[in-house]
Amino acid sequence: MVPPEDVAQKFGVAEFVRRVSERAGADEAVARRGVAAVFMTLGEAVPYTEFQDVMSQLPNEFQNI
Repeated sequence: MVPPEDVAQKFGVAEFVRRVSERAGADEAVARRGVAAVFMTLGEAVPYTEFQDVMSQLPNEFQNI
């Protein structure tokens, strides 16, 4: 379990994928595919406007994951 942090951290896709990889115990290629799958699933599961609101709060590079 990762303890919550008081301050949000800002980082890009590469660092996000690295962290997912580390926590999942998987290589970064597998982590990147997993991250992409989660984003695709969220895009299908929530209303379009809500998903776009979330994506607009992330750095632009997350649009191409």
